[in-house]
Amino acid sequence: KLLEGILEVCFSKLHRENADIAICALTSEEDEIPRGSIHNRLGYLIENQRSKLPHYYRANTLSDKNNVLVVEKTIGEQKNKKVILVASQTVRLKDGKRHLVFGSDDVPNYLSFEDTLKYCKDRGLVSIAAYAFCRGSRKINREILEKSLQSMDAIEISAQPAMWLANIKAIKFNLQFPLPSQKPSVADSDAHTFRGAFASYNCLYTDSDVDLSSENSFIGQQKQFIQTHQFLPVFRMQPLFD
Repeated sequence: KLLEGILEVCFSKLHRENADIAICALTSEEDEIPRGSIHNRLGYLIENQRSKLPHYYRANTLSDKNNVLVVEKTIGEQKNKKVILVASQTVRLKDGKRHLVFGSDDVPNYLSFEDTLKYCKDRGLVSIAAYAFCRGSRKINREILEKSLQSMDAIEISAQPAMWLANIKAIKFNLQFPLPSQKPSVADSDAHTFRGAFASYNCLYTDSDVDLSSENSFIGQQKQFIQTHQFLPVFRMQPLFD
């Protein structure tokens, strides 16, 4: 009942924040992510658990790619409120680094950083600089980051305690650029348990309705919201021990 548990956490967050819509990324990371396999996290849940959801959930995808699942509650205080689950991917790059993508989990692994950015841009996906200033092999070279910054949509700010110093460096790095060139800081829970979900999150501020007419329209609109800073990241640290 993993899908049902995820939805319960998301709808609980909606209730606490008195919001109407919650958008939650389910992130995959593996050398190969065959469609419908357990590594294709959202796709697997859609194919294997959507039909088993309680009757008060109305769940529909926006395309046969299974990259977006829209779930509406049909009873109670949260009637007509929606949770939108979106496929995402931590892409493994050629040099051992990582790159975070929102909107799909079928991005090829082990391309160069530049080719990965081009792949995502050509397909309208959201590109987020991950592990930008962390220690170790995943750290993105500062020179490459500066060169490629305009091809990205945002910089990740992680809720993991080990990323605290890296987060500060990422924010300071961003502030050195003129305001039009600065990239939004996207808060990321990096949760591996229900307890860690929504440790950090992003509040969307817009007068526009969320576009659910198609998968491409939805992802494109979210990309525009990020690029135009129409949200506020709310950052809290994950607990050290679960």
